[in-house]
This record gives sequence, structure tokens and C-alpha cells, in this order.
Amino acid sequence: QCRRFRPRVAVLTDAEAFRRADRDQFPRETELLAGPEAACRLAQAADVEEALASGRPVLDARSPARFRGEAPEPRAGVRPGHMPGAANVHYATLLNPDGTTRDEGALAALLPAEGGVTTCGSLVAAAILALALERLGRPHALYDGSWAEWGSDPARPVATGDGDPARATGP
Repeated sequence: QCRRFRPRVAVLTDAEAFRRADRDQFPRETELLAGPEAACRLAQAADVEEALASGRPVLDARSPARFRGEAPEPRAGVRPGHMPGAANVHYATLLNPDGTTRDEGALAALLPAEGGVTTCGSLVAAAILALALERLGRPHALYDGSWAEWGSDPARPVATGDGDPARATGP
């Protein structure tokens, strides 16, 4: 069962406004994406296992080289690779060159319509995928253990290579 909490989240949607803003007044330059009914969902390893077993998307935001197991992991004791059945959606594919998120049409083309569980190395990049899914109104949950937990547990399966090519994006 995914844990839920209700954050107060403000997301910058206008990079030019940020550049012009008086930093003391910054919250007025943001758009609140999480309304009172919104809830951030955190998944645990058991939720990821259930999603993978049922064919629901598990989206890994790490670089393609780390996802495939070709690049070393930055944390000692964490095996290279990915969760078997996961898809690589590198977080950078969701961003414009200036670091803002791409428009909703581009995001919709890159992310599964059914949403998914987002993961990465340590939960930071997975939040970018979750934000994009939130913008699209698609269901999502953040796996808060991320690859640091999964890849360091010798009882959990690890795959290398491309993963689920039907869902993969990026170079």
C-alpha cells in the first residue's frame, strides 16, 4: 500500500519571472500544483514488486548508461542495472534546454498514459518524472527507496541492458 501525505508544493512555471523576481517575493511567482485534494504517493519496494508483476509501468529516471548497467553506481555496494521490467525515461528528456519542463504535449508523448511508479538513484530525479505525470493528471507514486535500496539488496532481481523498449525514452 502506498503511503500518502499532503505536501504544500510550489513549482516554478515561468523561468523568466524567476529571473526578474525579488527573491523575498518569490512565492508569488509560482503556481501551486498540489491542491487540497492532491496527495503525494510514496511507494515501497513491495509496491514496486506488485507493479512489475502486474505489468504496470515502473519508470527509472537515471541516465541510460546507469540504467543499462554500463556506468558505475556512485554508491558503494549498489549493483549496476535496473529492476527487471522497468523502463528508462531519463529525466533530462522531460526538460527544455533552460531547465524548465517541456510542454504538456511533449510530456504526454514521453510518458505512459497509465502513469507509473517513478524511481531513480536516490529519489531526486524520480520527482521530476512524478511532477510531469502530475501535470498530465496521470497516476503516479515515488519509490522512496529508489535504486539505492533495490540495487543494494542481494535478494532483489537486477537486469542489465535496455529494459522495456516499448516504454524507454532518451539517447
